[in-house]
Amino acid sequence: MTNKAATASIIAAVGVVAVIGTIAAVTTSRKASDDGGNMSTSIKLSQLCSSTLYPAKCENSLTPVVNESSNPEEVLRAALQVAMNEIGDAFAKYTDVGRGAADKITLSAIGECKKLLDDAIVDLKDMAGLRADQVVVQVNDLRVWISGVMTYIYTCADGFDKPELKHAMDRLLRNSTELSSNALAIITRVGQFLHQAQDAKSDSTGGGSRRLLGWYMGDAHDVESRRRLLAINGRLDEIADVGDASRRLLSETMDEITEMSHDGDRHLSETMDQIDEMSHSGDRHLSETMDEIDEMSHDGDRHLSETMDEIDEMSHEGDRHLSETMDQIDEMSHDGGRHLSETMDQIDEMSHDGDRHLQDVSTPNLSGNVSTSNITGKANTSQVMSFGDGSSASMFFGVSNLTKEADFVRRRLLSMSFNDISSENEVKQYGERNRRRLLNDASSDNEVKQYGEGNRRKLLNDASSDNEVKQYGEGTRRRLLGDASSDNEVKQYGEGSKRRLLGDASSDNEVKQYGEGSKRRLLSDASPDNEVKQYGEGNKRRLLSDASSGNEVKEYGEGNKRRLLSDASSDNEVKQYGEGNRRRLLSTQMQSIADMSAHMNRRLLTTELPEHLAGKRQLLSNKLVMINEVAKEANCELEAIGVGRFPEEEDQRVLATEVVGTIDDLPNQQRRKLLSAGAFPEWVSSHTRRLLQAPGGLQKPNAVVAADGSGNFKTITEALNSVPPKSTARFVIYVKAGEYKEYVTVSKDQANVFMYGDGPTKTRVIGDKSNKGGFATIATRTFSAEGNGFICKSMGFVNTAGPDGHQAVALHVQGDMSVFFNCRFEGYQDTLYVHANRQFFRNCEVLGTIDFIFGNSAAVFQNCLMTVRKPMDNQGNMVTAHGRTDPNMPTGIVLQGCKIVPEDALFPVRHTVPSYLGRPWKEYSRTVIMESTIGDLIKPEGWSEWMGDLGLKTLYYAEYANTGPGAGTSKRVTWPGYRVIGQAEATQFTPGVFIDGMSWLKNTGTPNVMGFIK
Repeated sequence: MTNKAATASIIAAVGVVAVIGTIAAVTTSRKASDDGGNMSTSIKLSQLCSSTLYPAKCENSLTPVVNESSNPEEVLRAALQVAMNEIGDAFAKYTDVGRGAADKITLSAIGECKKLLDDAIVDLKDMAGLRADQVVVQVNDLRVWISGVMTYIYTCADGFDKPELKHAMDRLLRNSTELSSNALAIITRVGQFLHQAQDAKSDSTGGGSRRLLGWYMGDAHDVESRRRLLAINGRLDEIADVGDASRRLLSETMDEITEMSHDGDRHLSETMDQIDEMSHSGDRHLSETMDEIDEMSHDGDRHLSETMDEIDEMSHEGDRHLSETMDQIDEMSHDGGRHLSETMDQIDEMSHDGDRHLQDVSTPNLSGNVSTSNITGKANTSQVMSFGDGSSASMFFGVSNLTKEADFVRRRLLSMSFNDISSENEVKQYGERNRRRLLNDASSDNEVKQYGEGNRRKLLNDASSDNEVKQYGEGTRRRLLGDASSDNEVKQYGEGSKRRLLGDASSDNEVKQYGEGSKRRLLSDASPDNEVKQYGEGNKRRLLSDASSGNEVKEYGEGNKRRLLSDASSDNEVKQYGEGNRRRLLSTQMQSIADMSAHMNRRLLTTELPEHLAGKRQLLSNKLVMINEVAKEANCELEAIGVGRFPEEEDQRVLATEVVGTIDDLPNQQRRKLLSAGAFPEWVSSHTRRLLQAPGGLQKPNAVVAADGSGNFKTITEALNSVPPKSTARFVIYVKAGEYKEYVTVSKDQANVFMYGDGPTKTRVIGDKSNKGGFATIATRTFSAEGNGFICKSMGFVNTAGPDGHQAVALHVQGDMSVFFNCRFEGYQDTLYVHANRQFFRNCEVLGTIDFIFGNSAAVFQNCLMTVRKPMDNQGNMVTAHGRTDPNMPTGIVLQGCKIVPEDALFPVRHTVPSYLGRPWKEYSRTVIMESTIGDLIKPEGWSEWMGDLGLKTLYYAEYANTGPGAGTSKRVTWPGYRVIGQAEATQFTPGVFIDGMSWLKNTGTPNVMGFIK
């Protein structure tokens, strides 16, 4: 009873407040119109109310305060005032539902209701802050935000699992829901009216074909004149993506070079200290070495002196021995002379005997009677007996001559006739002459006597006098040391040896200076000590850029980064360029990137670095070369656009709006395509794509989270607590690889947070809350992104509750204009809750079973993988479950270019487990599958009911240009709300139109395609 009474009072209060608020709003709007509004055209109130779902309530609430014909802006601002000022007051009564409950799910639902309604109030206040002129240009945003408010309202009721409590909350909030629906319908209709009026104004002023369609789900306009512009715009988008990534990579590379420079400085400082220490040690060692050399020199002098004395002694002994030998030779010479004389006498005697014997011979048989060999042999024998072993060479020479003489005598004897012998005198003279010839043909006995004395001189190097022999001993010492010419040089040898060892120095002063100068020669052959001391300080400058001063080096890195991050002087300058000059702006930026990367590479390669940094230098140089090449290639593409390389096609294509349209198929595959490597064009190499897609961004992280304690924070929650509340600046959080078992919420007042990890399977946030565990569905979330402008890259979000945990959310997204790139969401039932507002998912993977992508967002999944898991027995799989409750809500789930496949565990039984593309969670559920690949796990009918015929007539389910074994539509459901659509209708669900991507998504730096991808 208490709950019923409370519910009735709240509904009544809400209704009264809504009417009063509407009257006040319209009155305010009318006053504003009197002062001058943006439009003078009037619109009938009845016409506006007829477009609502509750027209009677609309007219009854507005007729007392609004004229039948009013300015459309007045009515629009009145609707906002109602939402802002009055409906929120009724939310204070929500605690009456479930009062006194003790079960966990009810308590969890009440707590979530409070938060959801608080969020609704905050959004309404934000909308109320818009000026009248802003309302006109942000009609689409207003529709999204009002839809979000309505979603928060029904989510509050859906949190209760007990039917009676859920119905009670529905009744409590019904009036506010209906009034919000009327406000949404009025905003939608006013937006149409404003656009129609703008079109008429453009036509009347020669504005041509510019049409504002934007948010409205109307018919697309054929604008042939814009086909080429849109094709070129797609190419410029590609180049802009490459430029942004190149700028980021160049900035990061410059940071690495700076860090490497610091490392080099530290290493150099340590090296200089080591060199100093080595220098001191070297000086000490060198001094000790010099002392040893001096000692060795003195020892050498002593040893040399002793050696010379020994040589002198040997010389004297040699002289004595030689003299004795000469005496012996003289004695032998006299003995030989006597013996020879006796021999010659015997020969003479024989000669006389021969003469006598010849006189008795009367016939010429001399050769038979005279034994030649006996004569010769006898002479030889006498010589041998006389001279023994040949004691001198002269005597042997004499013997040899003697043998010759004997032969000569023999010939003479054999050839002489008796008449040829003239006289005895000749025979006598022969013996005397022979003696002289035997003594070496010397002319006199004096020469023979002088032989002994001369022999001594010949043995001592043929010196010409005894003085030279005496000088030999002394001179030997000089010749051993270097053929010095005097004893002074010998004495100087010991002292000079030290100088010659060190470098042939000319004086002792140079030797003394050697130790001091060695450090300078080791470092750089520098002459003064000052240069050595300055070496450490100057090395940093030489490492960076060989600049002449430290200031230039320090300013170089910072200045380049400033130029890099802002080629244009300000955002205003970029905006002033306009679409027509976008190509020239991009060309300037790409040329700047090319120039800076080339310049940095030259500096890097000419810098002196420690050996251990050589490898890193090469890697950084390779990056700079790659950046330079990509920038040049991008400029070539821009030049091709400038000269009109992309011809017009005769085939007309349907365009969406002036903001974005389809990207035409161009000849030779020159159209923009979806690239699985990261949405960079085909002229960017695969290696370059990987580098350009490296984690991070142009801005360094404001906070680093590391589970191992190596960052600023150990938990993601701690890092988020450091985010300045309500700041409009981008706040970057880097989450290092690791498993973070925590429940994280990016709150509504934490806008523009950019969070990135090391990969979707390396950086993971893990939770295990589930509905079975006593939590409302929304309360089971592991990670909740509620702040607007949230961007997440390369992270994983997991709920490990399992298939028997029922609803268990891994990621909940509520913030408007949120982006997820290269992320992974793991769960089973209700894995990914795209709750409200607009989201874009690119290159992500979602794993689950039942309704594993659900909610009421306007969400586009582009190039994502939907992995269907094996459910519990007697369960089926539903990929999507959209929660649109009003036909004017601009929400829906779009899968574009995605793949729907079974996981390994499901694959063997994929034909026995029923799997569907989706089912209608709410009456106006909207889901579109386009340009995707559908596996054969999807049943031929494609879609499943929720409960009976709920929503089958009002839902919007569509398929366009899908492929794969499960893409056939011939056996699809035949519900009124299901359709196979053509290109014109499918255009409304491209990112540029459906989530108004051109107005915000292209500024996030995330790869994307605004139109069709095939």
